[in-house]
Amino acid sequence: MEEIFDQYSWTKERQLITQEHHKIPGLRNISHFSISASAPPLAVHFHSNLLEIHCLVKGTRFIQIQVEDEITGYQITGNQCLVTYPMELHSSGNEPQHPCEFYGFQIDMSKPDELLGLNRETSKELYRQLMSLPSRQISMDAHQQKEVVRIFNLFAEQTPLSNMRATQYLAGFLLGM
Repeated sequence: MEEIFDQYSWTKERQLITQEHHKIPGLRNISHFSISASAPPLAVHFHSNLLEIHCLVKGTRFIQIQVEDEITGYQITGNQCLVTYPMELHSSGNEPQHPCEFYGFQIDMSKPDELLGLNRETSKELYRQLMSLPSRQISMDAHQQKEVVRIFNLFAEQTPLSNMRATQYLAGFLLGM
């Protein structure tokens, strides 16, 4: 098992925008993956201070999460999000990665009062809400799916104004989870 640090990438199947590019405090990266064919299983890994959210818009995705000695498998489908918390081991087990399309967010939880450039009070409330979600598997309605795509597309423009707008939409999306 290893800690994974994703690098900026812009290919047909993987678009990943890192903090070095978007410059938003508390947002490690935002990504869009479009997996068109089965791929090898996702290796066991973790993220030290990152809360990771995968929002599926098409297909299915299987993720195993280990908390202490208990391993639980989650099958998510288009219209669902899955949350992994900091330090949780996760992978796709022995399952290949199935064709799917999803958007991902990695939120740096190491500074609870500096999330997404929000003021201290709002940032701490967002932190509390994200760390105490009632379920790690969350349904999205059609509006939320469109918001996830809109957020990514705004970050993809990579301008100060589009990043500012995307950040505000992302904060609203996360607070609505």
